[in-house]
Amino acid sequence: VHKAIDFAASVGQPIYATADGVISKAGWGTGYGMMTIIDHGEGYMTMYGFCDNLSKKTGDWVESGETIASAGNSGGQQEPGMYFELRHEGIVRDPAKWINL
Repeated sequence: VHKAIDFAASVGQPIYATADGVISKAGWGTGYGMMTIIDHGEGYMTMYGFCDNLSKKTGDWVESGETIASAGNSGGQQEPGMYFELRHEGIVRDPAKWINL
């Protein structure tokens, strides 16, 4: 079961942080292309993959709603977009409660 969400988006469309946190990784992720991972504390992390450009670097503090990257098709994706994943205590969770669809 795929517990993450793949969003269709135009290359360059802004990607925003879902909540405050610290960038724990900003760079290449095998299978995810250019990606950003935010540590939100209390065991929660979000990942944003297939990005075209990353606006933040590892160690940066980000606020909810702040631009962290732009959508793309890095990682070999056929169509541009963004991969979004939520983890709690290392387990992939349903991210629907963290985003406005």
